[in-house]
Amino acid sequence: MKWLKNGESYWVRLDRDEEVMEALVRFLDEAGLPAATITGLGALKKTELAFFDARRHTYTNRTFPMDLELVSFLGNATFVDGKRFVHAHAILSGADFKCVGGHFLSGIVAVTMECHVIPGDTEIHRKFDKDVGLNLQVI
Repeated sequence: MKWLKNGESYWVRLDRDEEVMEALVRFLDEAGLPAATITGLGALKKTELAFFDARRHTYTNRTFPMDLELVSFLGNATFVDGKRFVHAHAILSGADFKCVGGHFLSGIVAVTMECHVIPGDTEIHRKFDKDVGLNLQVI
């Protein structure tokens, strides 16, 4: 992973075989960012996505082992129980040009992942909301 501050934002490049969430958390720690919005694109493999069933408060997970284009990655960086937490969703496309998308759990960079990060200046924390079944931002 390599990164560069550019004005008020950052450009981050993840390299082949890096785990996306681990690399993004490492970047956030190195840059000392209290919060951020993260966008990205590239190519991933061994990607795990999830769908949240709001009525049952459960996730259905699916792993895509093949190389896929990362058409869109959109997320934010906050804290849960004092630890960094990246909440992201992704859209991926295969050789058939069909897209899949969902809550992004994990993925390995197949070629590269290019991210643009806009920092926030205040730590945002999340707290579990039993009615929703998720850790919601405390604002």
